[in-house]
Amino acid sequence: MDYKTNMLIRIIIGVGIPAALIVLFIFHILNFKFAFGIIGWIGAIYAFYYLNRRPDERIKRLDKYAHTWAWFSTYCFMLGWWYIDHFNIVKLKSEHLISLFLFFSVYSKLVINFIVSARSDVPE
Repeated sequence: MDYKTNMLIRIIIGVGIPAALIVLFIFHILNFKFAFGIIGWIGAIYAFYYLNRRPDERIKRLDKYAHTWAWFSTYCFMLGWWYIDHFNIVKLKSEHLISLFLFFSVYSKLVINFIVSARSDVPE
């Protein structure tokens, strides 16, 4: 497999499938436990990959950069959900909403880390 095909498969599995499952869950087409069970397995595989890397200074700096942007994107996600709730577009139970926020914060860190890992360095 060449590099572009490998990257496309990683993006589809890492971003496409969880995004589709979340949309199906939000519109009550898919069961909550099934959707987040599959997403949990995908997240566990990515977390296992990232935990088994050898950290050097570049990787540590990229992780901090990704972590900062993950927090910012989580705040933006919470703001977006406040508007969705305010205008009564979608109603979710509190435990589902908290699970969605926790999932988004962890998963956004993994996705942003995947995006910035191709860089040689980031600003401090």
